[in-house]
Amino acid sequence: MRPASAKALISAINDNATRLAALESSGGNNSQGFSGNYTLTGIGMATDCSGTIGSAIAITLIGISGTGVASDGQLSITLTERSIDPILRDDGTGNFEVEARGETNTDSDTVSFTSDGVFIGIDAGVFSEDGSTFTLTNSNPGCPGDVTYIHGIRT
Repeated sequence: MRPASAKALISAINDNATRLAALESSGGNNSQGFSGNYTLTGIGMATDCSGTIGSAIAITLIGISGTGVASDGQLSITLTERSIDPILRDDGTGNFEVEARGETNTDSDTVSFTSDGVFIGIDAGVFSEDGSTFTLTNSNPGCPGDVTYIHGIRT
């Protein structure tokens, strides 16, 4: 074995020992790899399941942006949701009129994730293997038309 190769081998062994020690000190929880600050983008769709609009059909289209911070198995997110509601309303003669309204809301939430980077308590969601991105998909069981999709990129 050449001396340069021996040095490279020793360096690789030491590097692996350092990485193994860091993994062991995390108590087996790999969530340290799923940490950091994230920029969020997404879309959503909501329907009027309450019937409060009367004889109208309301579908809200939502553009989502925000930030997230992941650490210790928790993702805390703050979202700005900009919506537009194109509403089809029966004018009483069998014709539908179109109305539109929009609003902006800010919302915060926390979602837990496993050491494998899989989100808990939502329809679907997972970090990429290296934790650089994640996706979340969730629906409202009480209103089947309500669906949200969020994509996060570590900054």
